[in-house]
Amino acid sequence: MTLSVAERLRSAAAFHYAEYPGVRLTVSKLCLDAGVNRGNAYVKHSELLRELTRSSLPKVNKKNSQERKDIDVQLNQLRAKYKKIDKEYKALLNLCIEQMAEIRSLRIKIADLKENSSQK
Repeated sequence: MTLSVAERLRSAAAFHYAEYPGVRLTVSKLCLDAGVNRGNAYVKHSELLRELTRSSLPKVNKKNSQERKDIDVQLNQLRAKYKKIDKEYKALLNLCIEQMAEIRSLRIKIADLKENSSQK
């Protein structure tokens, strides 16, 4: 069972506001998260887009603002860790690919050696 476009938009908005309270939701982000064509959403669901991008925005007070700054710091730290891990992953992936190529090459050499020794 697949969700309708409206259901996907609502779900993406609910997720966004739950994960990022106080952060404004743009139509582009909403459509991207929902897996919906933005042009189609504007044409067929413009009222829903207005409703979803305006709803659930809490008023920002000093506490909320400080919490947001703390979250931003944590988010930046996580982004830095992610970049480092992603770089290491790509290096390991390249190493594995090189090793697989070397193994294939050695298997071919072994097969050739076996074939040559059986012909003698």
